[in-house]
Amino acid sequence: MTGFEIARAKLEFEKVLQRILRFAVSEPGRDLLSHLEILESTAAIRHHLSLITECKRLLEEEESLPLEGIFDIQQSLGKAALEGSMLLPDELHRIGLSAGASRQARAFLAKRREMFPRLWQASEDLYVDKVLEFNISQAIDENGSVRDSASKELQFIRRNIAEHYESLRKRLELILRQATAEGYTQDEIITTREGRMVIPVKAEHKHRVPGFVHSASSSGATVFVEPAETLEMKLVRIEKDYQSGLPQVLVDADRIRQVILNILQNSCEALDTGGTVQIALSLGRNPSGDQVVITISDDGRGIPARDWENVFEPFYTTKSSGIGLGLAIARRILEQHHGSIRVKEKPGWGTSFEIIIPCKGEA
Repeated sequence: MTGFEIARAKLEFEKVLQRILRFAVSEPGRDLLSHLEILESTAAIRHHLSLITECKRLLEEEESLPLEGIFDIQQSLGKAALEGSMLLPDELHRIGLSAGASRQARAFLAKRREMFPRLWQASEDLYVDKVLEFNISQAIDENGSVRDSASKELQFIRRNIAEHYESLRKRLELILRQATAEGYTQDEIITTREGRMVIPVKAEHKHRVPGFVHSASSSGATVFVEPAETLEMKLVRIEKDYQSGLPQVLVDADRIRQVILNILQNSCEALDTGGTVQIALSLGRNPSGDQVVITISDDGRGIPARDWENVFEPFYTTKSSGIGLGLAIARRILEQHHGSIRVKEKPGWGTSFEIIIPCKGEA
C-alpha cells in the first residue's frame, strides 16, 4: 500500500464518500460522486474549497439551488444521434425535464453571479434550449404519455377510438336498461372484464341476454356478459412453424417486435370473420450471407397484386379505417436493420408477408 493509499484509509475517505452520496438528488450526481478522487494539486484544492465556501454561503443566505428533474439521459441522447432512430415517450420526457432543470439552475445562478462568481462560472455553460423544451412539452404530457396533439394522425386515431368507445357505451346503456326492466340484471352498471365492457346479469337469466359470458362473481350469482350486439369477436388461430438451430441476429428487439406486431395486426384485420394466421421462421441463403426469414401468412381477403408495393407507402391503405402507417413503419425499421419486407404470392386466398433480416450486420 502506497503512502497516498495509507493516508486515504486514515482519512476514511470511503466512509465520507458514502455519507455524501446520500445527499445526491440525481443519478448523474451519484455517478459523479462515486468516482470522486482525492485532489493532489494545490491549485485545484484551493479552487474547490472556494466553490464549497460559496455553496455553504448560498445555502445559508439564499433558497436552495433548483436541482430537481435531472436524469441520466446520455444513452437517450446517443440514440437520438443515430439517423432513423426513435425515442420512447419516457425518454423524451426525461430529456425535457433535464433541459428544464438545466435552464432553471443556470437562471438561478445568473441572477446571483455577483455574489457567487465561482458558482456562476461553473454553471455558465449549462445547456439551455427553450424551443426543445416547448416542443417536447407539446408532444409529451407531465406523466410521460404522448399527447393527442402530438401529431394530426395520432389525434385522428384517438378521436376515432374515443368516438367508437362512446358509441359502444351508449349502446350498452340501452341494452342494460332493457335488461333491467325485464329483471335480468343484478345491478344497473357497466363494468369491464378482460378489457371488454360487460353488464352484470343474474346467473339464472344468462341465456336471456345473448352474448359472451366473460366471468362470474365469486358467489356465482352474477355473470358478466358482453352482449352479442356489441361483441366484435374474431376467432383467430395462430399456427407456428419455427426451424430449429437458427442463428442469432443483431437487432433492436423492441423495434423488430413492433414490425411483427404491425404485420400480425394487419393479418388479423384481414380476417373478417376469423381464420388462421401462420408464422414461419427459416434460414435463407444469400451470396452476401445467411438470412433469417420470417413469413406471416393469413387466409383473409388478400391484397390485390397491383397494391403489393403500394401498401408500404406512408398513408396508403385499402381498409375503410386506419391511416396506412403500420406497413410503412415496418419497412423503414427493417431497412435500418439492412433487411427487407415484401408481399409474396400466396396460393388460394389470403396474404403472405416475407421479412428478411441478415444474420450479420449492425442493428
